Amino acid sequence: MEYLYNNEWKELKKQKRYKEAAKILADEIALNCVRVHNKYSDIKMNEIPDNVASLDFGRNSTNKRIEKIETIYEIGNDICGYVAMYDAMDYEGEEYDEKDQLKRYEKIHKKILNCFEKELKNE
Repeated sequence: MEYLYNNEWKELKKQKRYKEAAKILADEIALNCVRVHNKYSDIKMNEIPDNVASLDFGRNSTNKRIEKIETIYEIGNDICGYVAMYDAMDYEGEEYDEKDQLKRYEKIHKKILNCFEKELKNE
């Protein structure tokens, strides 16, 4: 399975538009998590980033977690949790370091790329 990139976030990072870059990167990661889910689950989801928050994400129709994609499940939960946290902070008007937000997403990005690299080696 090929990882789908949206490298627009890199240009935004260069322009120091960290919040916008973080949003694009979070969506890229979430979308790819959903794609992996669809490859291994008999519950198919629309390939949109929001579906990483679905209760069915990482599970099959018997409601069992799919062990083969456990790391992707964890990555999906991580990105979903951070997005929810930053959205709540935005809603409450709380300030945070947008550059740090992007750095967190970049760490998750490296982790998912490693998963895809390992998967390609096994195909």
